[in-house]
Amino acid sequence: MLTKADDLLKQYNDKVKADMDDVLNPKKQEKAFSSAVNAHSKPVWKLVVAFLCVFIVGGICPLFGWFVMEAMNKMNMAKFAGLSAFDESIPWILIMFGSCFVLFIAKGVAGVLTAHITTNVINETRKDLYQNIMRKDIGWHDLRENGAGVMTSTLASDVQLMNGLSAEGNAAQIEATSALLVAIIFSAVVSWPMTLVGLAITPLIIICGTIAAKADNENMMNVKQQEGSDDKTTEEKESQILASDSIINYKTVASFG
Repeated sequence: MLTKADDLLKQYNDKVKADMDDVLNPKKQEKAFSSAVNAHSKPVWKLVVAFLCVFIVGGICPLFGWFVMEAMNKMNMAKFAGLSAFDESIPWILIMFGSCFVLFIAKGVAGVLTAHITTNVINETRKDLYQNIMRKDIGWHDLRENGAGVMTSTLASDVQLMNGLSAEGNAAQIEATSALLVAIIFSAVVSWPMTLVGLAITPLIIICGTIAAKADNENMMNVKQQEGSDDKTTEEKESQILASDSIINYKTVASFG
């Protein structure tokens, strides 16, 4: 027969499981993780400018095939007409040069802004973790696995694994979508049979991209691509905790003179 204390403990454990369902449930982890990361993807104006830049990059890149073909056609036609191949192809060469300059600016601006946003995500996540650690019950800190060394490792290294998430991942998706749309629209204007071919293989591209994105998300959620504190063996964790405790105890004793 359960005592009142056991009943309260069971209620507490059930409440904790319910509150942590978004984290513990594998089906909800990805959504909860994305929501938490996107909440720190600020400032919004940097995000908008970065996405606009990658949209421009994705729209320009597919056009280079057309630029190259036009330049080559002009050179071949100039050879048979007895004209200067350079003079005939120089307009398209200048167009390609100008497009490269636009790509350089847009890609550079997008890279800088997404890096700033990612840094903000990492810093804000560290703040959230630190605040949660400070609000834990005093008994939670007595557990050996929650020692200062483990918490420091989590704040220092594990959070850094988020580098490249949020803004940079979304930017890559927007760039790919923009390139696909521009390619389809341009092919529809130039040659409708090519459009049909492109539309036929588009589902395959989307399926492959979805599979790759899902695999990347699973690797990121499991922290398999880079080493974090959870990847360490029990012996490594024990030695880390022991070393950390020794240093902390030394500093505590030294602080008393």
